[in-house]
Amino acid sequence: MIKTSGAADEEFQKEFDDAEAEVWKNFKMSEPYFRERLFPSKLQLASLSLKGERKIDNMIRCSMQIGEDKFLVSSILSETRILSVKNGLIEWGEVIKDLSRPIVGCFNISENNWIAVKKNGEMVVFRVNDTENEIEVVKKLRSQFGKITGSVLIDENTIINVDEKRNFEKFYLAGDESFLPADSLPISDCPLVFMKKIKDKIIIIDYEGKMLIYDQGFIKEDELKLEMDRIIAVEALDENSVFVSNKNRQYKIFDLKSRKLQEEGFLEDRVMNVLGNQNCFLILSYNNNAYLMENNIGFWKLNEKATLENVNISNAAKYNENFIVFDLNGNASALLIDQFRCESI
Repeated sequence: MIKTSGAADEEFQKEFDDAEAEVWKNFKMSEPYFRERLFPSKLQLASLSLKGERKIDNMIRCSMQIGEDKFLVSSILSETRILSVKNGLIEWGEVIKDLSRPIVGCFNISENNWIAVKKNGEMVVFRVNDTENEIEVVKKLRSQFGKITGSVLIDENTIINVDEKRNFEKFYLAGDESFLPADSLPISDCPLVFMKKIKDKIIIIDYEGKMLIYDQGFIKEDELKLEMDRIIAVEALDENSVFVSNKNRQYKIFDLKSRKLQEEGFLEDRVMNVLGNQNCFLILSYNNNAYLMENNIGFWKLNEKATLENVNISNAAKYNENFIVFDLNGNASALLIDQFRCESI
């Protein structure tokens, strides 16, 4: 009988773990090959059964997941409801009057509390009822702006709002709920298309194709010209990549770390909405098509084989690794991404 010491056992286990990690690393690097040659990714629409008679009967303006199986959904007529999705069933809550008017942004500020920033300058702190499709209003706040066009959460106590003239305020949710005097952003005189906190940076992109990068103190760190204008759709993914598209069907993907172009090209039609999830972008077009763009180990590629045509999807929200999507009449479905991953073996 061969006896080994505890130290030898530990050394062997370490070597085994290192070897296994290397195998999985190499296998992971092969994912694009498997997707390209053996297991091509697919988009699949799955119907959801409606429970009850309540629903939104018009086009959805914005939607977002605000719980394990709950979504805040608002229509172009500013009709806002909670949608629950569970076991293939969907159920709509009553109209939420406190969240009427267009919503500019909605942010999770603590484990249970959310804040909705409305276009008219109102801000509503609320929590979602765990058992019912309704909210409980915690408090209401008021911006100094009569019209807010952009909003970003800096931390759980601080929000930055921007008005139509690109003045900004820093609003403090804690303490006396005060705000700093308005100031002017050093950008061109054109509308903002995108404003979001990504890691510890605030990224702003305007209609004319200028990207500005600020720190959390709103001190400008960099300014990039995207060499494209008439921007209509922007989305961030993985805290590193930003997808930008314009009215000419042109798209570009930028790496925020290197601040360089990763990918560019043209789509068949104009982008209406784009949403990132996991390692892909879902692109919805004005011609009622849905496109899938995948990140294959740092390289972005449009998966033309996964395109769904004439699907009439106008809005989407992330739902775990998939999406909840809405048609032009507010009807909800699940959009599933059948994508090969090493973990599935």
